[in-house]
Amino acid sequence: MTSVPDTPAVGERALGPHDTRLVTHIPRDVSVRLRLLAAVTGRPMSHVVAELLARELPTSAELARQMQQMGARDEHAGR
Repeated sequence: MTSVPDTPAVGERALGPHDTRLVTHIPRDVSVRLRLLAAVTGRPMSHVVAELLARELPTSAELARQMQQMGARDEHAGR
């Protein structure tokens, strides 16, 4: 397997260089916990959410590896 650099360019190649806002429905109980966490830490909720997402989501390199593995599985399935 080849190594994939962990850089923003990996994601930009897949999704394009867009800087857009994410709009989603957050369940009330999650929203309350986010607001409480922001209040307790004294940080804006947007920073709290961004940090939590960054911590929980796979890195660009991990996603690239998963995409490569999916492609390899698809190639073998066609035989």
